[in-house]
Amino acid sequence: MKIRKKLLLVSALFGVPTIVLTPIVLVSCGTSSNSDNYDNSDNISYDNQQSKVSDLIKNQKDELGNFKYTVNNNTNILIFSGYLYETIKSLDEVQNDLKVNLIETNSSFDSSKTKIYTANSYNSKEGFETFIKYATYGNVGSNLNLNVSDVIADSISLPEITTKLSVHTDAENNVTYISLTSKLSEGKIWEGNSANYSIDFSLVFTKY
Repeated sequence: MKIRKKLLLVSALFGVPTIVLTPIVLVSCGTSSNSDNYDNSDNISYDNQQSKVSDLIKNQKDELGNFKYTVNNNTNILIFSGYLYETIKSLDEVQNDLKVNLIETNSSFDSSKTKIYTANSYNSKEGFETFIKYATYGNVGSNLNLNVSDVIADSISLPEITTKLSVHTDAENNVTYISLTSKLSEGKIWEGNSANYSIDFSLVFTKY
C-alpha cells in the first residue's frame, strides 16, 4: 500500500483485608461508614470517574471492543497519513488555507535547507476542515482510510483538546510536510469510546 510505504519515510524525520472479630469494631459507626465509602468507590467504573469530551474523530468500538480505526498500542496514538502527489504549496498558502499564524522554531535539521513553523494552540474549525479535504488519509496500522463523515470539526476548538500544528518547508519555501496532533487534557476521555489517546495527522507534499 503506497500510503503505508511512504509513512516509513516520514517517521524517519511520534493485600487481603484483615477480618476483625472484636465487638468494638462492629459497633463503631465511623469504621462502618468508611468501609461503605471504600466499597462504593470500588464499584464506580473508570469511565464514570473521567470527564468525557466530544469526539474529534468518531472511532466506535465493535462488540469485541476493537476500535474502528486502529490506535497504536505502543504510543497510544491514532495515526492518519496522507499524500498529495505533484502538488506544492507555499507557507503563505498553508497559513491562509488553515487559518493560522505560524511561528518559526529552531530546527535540528540543516537550517539552510529546512525550516520548521509551528502553532501550539491550533483551533480553527474552518482550517481543520480544509486540512481534512487536502488528501485521502489512511489509518496507519490498518488498510482503512478515514471517512470524512467521521470527522467532527467543531471539536477542534474545545478547550479540553490541545492541537499542535507543525509545518516543514524546504529551501525554496515549498511545503514538504505538515503534522497536526490533537491531545486530550489530563483526566479526559473521548465520548464515543471512553478511551484516552492522541490523534495525529501527517501530510506530505511530493513533486512525483
